[in-house]
Amino acid sequence: MLTPGNSREQLREYLCSLTSEKQAALLDNVERAILRGELVENAELVLAELRSAIRASSTKTQRVGSPSRRFFDPIEPFIVDGTPCRVMRGQIARTSLSPIWIWISRDLLPKEAKSYSDTVTRALGTNDKRAVAAHAEAFQAVAVPSIRKALASLKCRDWVRERLAAHLGSPRAMTDLREVVTVLASRHALSAVASKLPERIDTLSGEHLATVRQALDEVVVDCDDTFIYALLLVMKRLSEPWQLVRLGANSGQAVTSSQRLAVPLVIAHLENKRSELRTMMASGEIGTIGDLVGTIAKSLKGLESELNLSEKSWATQKLNAIRNDVHALLAAEIEAVPTIVTRFFDLTAPVEVAHGNPEATAVAETERQIALFEISRTFEGPLSLDTKITSALSHMRHAIEHTIAELLVLLRCGFDGVRNFCLVQISHAVRICTRLFGKRYASSIVAATNTALDDKQRTA
Repeated sequence: MLTPGNSREQLREYLCSLTSEKQAALLDNVERAILRGELVENAELVLAELRSAIRASSTKTQRVGSPSRRFFDPIEPFIVDGTPCRVMRGQIARTSLSPIWIWISRDLLPKEAKSYSDTVTRALGTNDKRAVAAHAEAFQAVAVPSIRKALASLKCRDWVRERLAAHLGSPRAMTDLREVVTVLASRHALSAVASKLPERIDTLSGEHLATVRQALDEVVVDCDDTFIYALLLVMKRLSEPWQLVRLGANSGQAVTSSQRLAVPLVIAHLENKRSELRTMMASGEIGTIGDLVGTIAKSLKGLESELNLSEKSWATQKLNAIRNDVHALLAAEIEAVPTIVTRFFDLTAPVEVAHGNPEATAVAETERQIALFEISRTFEGPLSLDTKITSALSHMRHAIEHTIAELLVLLRCGFDGVRNFCLVQISHAVRICTRLFGKRYASSIVAATNTALDDKQRTA
């Protein structure tokens, strides 16, 4: 028994009462007991409750894992959740791993995979990490040449594609399989590079730049796929991935290769961010949109200052295309802001009784559009949005001033219901003007409103 009570509710209460550290330890023990074939009472409930509690806490735990997870350990840095917007080197969809593993274990190497899974399951159950690593390495060594052979001819590739589809693999599973085998074939060199890199690189300069260059020079000796993935490892450690191009500012084999490969990798990264932005603009959260716009704008600005590219170069054309696409996406939103703000204030005042605030949908739409405008305004320079921003601000200021003038008139001569309506509208105007034109401008609206209210009281 794992708990003092028998009811499921008592079990939940007991598990939730444990500290985060005890929850993590219990989860580890239960998972290993199951791997050893032991009967654990209420195992599904225990695992579900513990995993839910740990996810909600800040505690980081090392999952016991499974034979398939240990097999794919070397590709962990390149795994992305969900389905990426576009196929990109160094991105392997997590959703592709299950059909790939099923194909390996059922179609490609069924006997070897079963032997490996049974052995690793026992080792995981006893927490024998050295045995797990050794068996995973041995099976990877067998699997890599077999996978490559299966991908060698058109006939074999068609068979692989068919089998992946049968195992519910997405259309990109075939591409992800090629990425998987490439990383597995380079696993030793990539592990060596990763071990020499800082966990996080805020700025790739000075000591950090020297460390990265040395790691590449010592471990990677040519310009093949291993070097590309080594650069991608570096890129994933960077707070600002565009700084990868700084590796090309020196001499040496690794750095020479960096000059040729870093720029295309950074551009591919930005193209992916552009695709994500295009998807998010329709229904994504403002915070996510802001992060994407910020990443693209800062990258374009940084690359412009770091690289000396000719106007006709391939890289310049690509970067201009990214800038133009993002400019077009945001320009459309900017141009819509004055209309939305005008419509928001174009609500009819009540004739006899106040109807309260404008509809929540109108408020939400206006707030979202203002937030998008603020994001665009922050990065107007790198995205060439200066003219659009200036024009939109001029139109909005004119519309708001016209609205405020009408509302102040109604405040002075309207009945109570009208005045309540006007005050609600003015409060919206003050909030919007604070964000668009600053506190000083918004304060002038508040002062004018107070004056109008005083005038009304004197004439009452």
